[in-house]
Amino acid sequence: MGGLGIGSLSLLWTRHPIRRILAILLWIVWAIILFILTPALSSGISSVVANLGIVMLCVLMLPLAFDAFLSLGLLGVQAVLYSLQVWIVCVLLFDFPFILWALDFLPSYYLAAFLGILLGGGLLFWQSLFMQYYWYPFIHKKDEQTKTPGSQ
Repeated sequence: MGGLGIGSLSLLWTRHPIRRILAILLWIVWAIILFILTPALSSGISSVVANLGIVMLCVLMLPLAFDAFLSLGLLGVQAVLYSLQVWIVCVLLFDFPFILWALDFLPSYYLAAFLGILLGGGLLFWQSLFMQYYWYPFIHKKDEQTKTPGSQ
């Protein structure tokens, strides 16, 4: 969820429709894997399908996350380090309910999945608001500086 989230946060300042469509499709695939294929509950061939879906999602997510880190790299090392911290915290918040479920503190896998999405997604939503307030003006300023005089 962390890499997909960071890749999705980079969509705040991109205007490329292909990146937006890719992010939406990856979120849909992730939801299908999490709620329909249920990798933690499956066994046999369905477990293989669920795990292959996770591998496919990771491979498809890499260009989106790589592009996000490249565009953040244009802002400087501080932006990249901050994004890595968000990524780590997002992964930990998403996995925490699953750890509680595995230790029988939560009664249902679906409750753990819902809480994981709530915690990880809440962090990503909060970060999107923060990035729009803090990082977006810098990105917008760099776009204006790179325009040539007389071009519209």
